[in-house]
Amino acid sequence: MQGERNANTEVKAPETYGTKLNKLFDQIRKDFGKEDINIVLGRLSDFGYTKKGQLKYAGWDVVRNIQMETAAADPRIEWIDTDDLNDGDWKKNDLHMTEEGYKIMGERFAEKAIALVKANP
Repeated sequence: MQGERNANTEVKAPETYGTKLNKLFDQIRKDFGKEDINIVLGRLSDFGYTKKGQLKYAGWDVVRNIQMETAAADPRIEWIDTDDLNDGDWKKNDLHMTEEGYKIMGERFAEKAIALVKANP
């Protein structure tokens, strides 16, 4: 999970996020010496929105969309949805997940990872 800082900063980080994300994935593949590494990323949750669905951070949608586009462009990358895993209390701690949310997130990561292995033998 990463991308929150890129999404809520006032500088041009959201616009450069896609380049940085792809560089990260390229570096992981280079470090391991394997181009066929599968990657599962957790898309930013709905924390970046108010209860009425308005954006709190201008870059939140930019980063979420880049995460989904990056996964769609590479058959070895998938993303999981995390919108329903935080506590839903935007006044308390909507950025982080509940204990149950973390368990579900782990299950989703595992399911996507297994699917990627099966799709890319």
